[in-house]
Amino acid sequence: MKKLGYVLMFLFLGSVVNAQQLPLNNQYLINPYSLSPAYAGINGGVESFMTYRQYWLGVPGATRVEMLNINGPIGNKYGIGAELMSEQTGIFKSFSLLTTFAYHLDISPKSSLSFGIKSGIIRNRIDFTSANTQDMSDPFFANNDDLSLFTFETGFGALYRYDKLNIGFSVPRLLENQMMNSNNDVVYTLRNHSVIHAFYSFSLNGNMELAPYFVLRSTANSMIFDGALMFKYKGKLWAAPTYRGDGTMSFSFGGALYEKVAMNYSYEFGGSGMAGRSSGTHEISLGLQIGKKNLKPNSPTIFRTTAAQPYHEWIEE
Repeated sequence: MKKLGYVLMFLFLGSVVNAQQLPLNNQYLINPYSLSPAYAGINGGVESFMTYRQYWLGVPGATRVEMLNINGPIGNKYGIGAELMSEQTGIFKSFSLLTTFAYHLDISPKSSLSFGIKSGIIRNRIDFTSANTQDMSDPFFANNDDLSLFTFETGFGALYRYDKLNIGFSVPRLLENQMMNSNNDVVYTLRNHSVIHAFYSFSLNGNMELAPYFVLRSTANSMIFDGALMFKYKGKLWAAPTYRGDGTMSFSFGGALYEKVAMNYSYEFGGSGMAGRSSGTHEISLGLQIGKKNLKPNSPTIFRTTAAQPYHEWIEE
């Protein structure tokens, strides 16, 4: 029954705690589009990011997440994007495909408002046949068939930018859906989520920048925040310690090459529950700048390794 206990713990990690069913990650340090659809196309170039995240190394059935997203501009006012994500936690599996549309409105040479919407499909599956337990006659398994649910998912985001300050609010999951078995019992509920974030880039000297980040994620019954400090050297190398409200610490570091390729690695440790009993969580992200770019002033891109183009030169092109 010990193995059964682990299976049930992972299965109901989201539905019992009602917290953060959408995977936490550190990709936002190099790709703000992962925080909000309002960032789609905001940098003036096509950017793509891939992330692999393995939670709680050494714990059987721990969460594994793969993500791929891409976004780019359509003219100076619009942006589009797309995101693929696969997640597996024990016998729970999820796959989503979402597309994004964004509108950017310049208020002044230094400030702008952006709005984004995203929508697509999500497939959730609970595979009871793959449960690693010695007692498959347990009533929990005997009374539940494999469950699979296709649902429509939608979300939105709003963003205000002034100079190098970014403040945004988003609802990555607007709709709540339930997975039910053949007896019409609710087995799993997809919860509504919301995210508030802010970050600002300070120039310490000619070569060094400091960017503090704050991210607050919430559901109806829970709330968790991230606080990070990102140190950048010439825009090419960076390191970022992060503290999460559940007691988790992480260290991220990476670099950008030739304004075309960026890589970031994060290691997380500590925290409560399985996080504190494992060998840590590992995350690696790879970013690509595709084709030519026309950087907007102070746009939040990790591929900037030179000074921003002056605003008057940008609008004259």
